Amino acid sequence: MKKILLAIFLIALIQIVFAQNSIAKLKYEEAEEAYSLNNFELVLSKIKEVEILLKSTNPKLLHLKILTLDQLVKQPAFKNDPELIAGLQKDCALYLKKYESLQSNEEKYREVFKISETQEYKDGELLYKKAQSGDITAQVNMAKYYERKKRFESAIVWYEKAALLGNTDAMYQLGFIYQLQKKDFINSVKWHEMAAAKGSKESMVRLGQTYELGFQITPVNIDKAIDWFKKAADLKSIEAMQYLGDLNLHGEGIAIDGNSALEWYTKAIQIKPENRDDTFSLCGVRSRLIDLFYTGKILEKNFAKAEEYAKEGIQFLNNENSQSANNYTAIFLSDLGDIYKAGGFGIKQD
Repeated sequence: MKKILLAIFLIALIQIVFAQNSIAKLKYEEAEEAYSLNNFELVLSKIKEVEILLKSTNPKLLHLKILTLDQLVKQPAFKNDPELIAGLQKDCALYLKKYESLQSNEEKYREVFKISETQEYKDGELLYKKAQSGDITAQVNMAKYYERKKRFESAIVWYEKAALLGNTDAMYQLGFIYQLQKKDFINSVKWHEMAAAKGSKESMVRLGQTYELGFQITPVNIDKAIDWFKKAADLKSIEAMQYLGDLNLHGEGIAIDGNSALEWYTKAIQIKPENRDDTFSLCGVRSRLIDLFYTGKILEKNFAKAEEYAKEGIQFLNNENSQSANNYTAIFLSDLGDIYKAGGFGIKQD
């Protein structure tokens, strides 16, 4: 009886294995068809199904997988993806080691070797390995890659690794992504507060905006907004000074105070910009100063002052070559035209 049961079990096992092999063959054919149609993500999915069925890989499967990854990392959405490249290089190394002596395989072996020697792939693999080993710069670069590709879940993973190792830029970027992309204001505030505690004036500004505008977990609180903006301004944040000037200029939650607005704007234009964002924040500040003295709505009209700020703005952008710079230059030139057309208040009509 035991022998009969064992025989039945073995026959059933053979039938299962045979059925699995048959399904695996069909799925491999589907993978080949997907490859011919350049549907590389589907190819990888089918290959994974085959490997699960067979509980292993083989030369044909691994070769197709390598070719597929090679094509996938050339596509715009995945171009030079470090994680995919690391997987590709790992598969190449396995193929070159395992199938070196395989008969009638010289052409495919050479093909895999050539892929493994691609310099971009070596660089991508090195970046991934550095990031995996805890290199903060590599982790941030990995995150920035995924952020540029708008693959925010992957960006968050790598930014968090760097942030937990104390990187302030990563904390700031996490706060930014959670706020704008994920609409998760709890995590946004958490990461910005962590960055602010380590001296990030950029995160201080974002926290100031959060309390100025109010979000799901942070009702409008102008006092807290001003407090954060002032902390950032103490660290010479041009953007923070601009916001403080705006609050006084428009009376958002506080009394309109043209002199305080003028004071913050004047402080801002005395600071040397550190980056392009600073440059265009300063353009915004100069534009506001021109309006203050041209309109006369809050401060006394002074066209001579308005002319001065417009000319300074044009000179300030003299070496900038971008559409935004051109737009601001056009605005300042238009302001000068209005000033000369109207005349008076310290300027001769022309």
